[in-house]
Amino acid sequence: MTQKFSGLQQDVFKLYRALLRISRSKDSTGALRGLVVSRFREVALSVKKTDFKVIEHQLRWGYKQKKLIEMPGFSVASVVRPS
Repeated sequence: MTQKFSGLQQDVFKLYRALLRISRSKDSTGALRGLVVSRFREVALSVKKTDFKVIEHQLRWGYKQKKLIEMPGFSVASVVRPS
């Protein structure tokens, strides 16, 4: 028996897969893929599964980032974390 996922869960999986595909095509070193994976894990640990507004906000932010990464001029990604 297969597990049924909600529409919101399916949206998160769809964004994650799309970002992984793009990271594979844009960055041969794998740094961008690592960034995608770590960001998703970080957010997953900090957001409750029932906090739909925050999840939807993160999805919108993720799709904006996806759009930026898809731009032809995109070459390197870096994250600056506040001290």
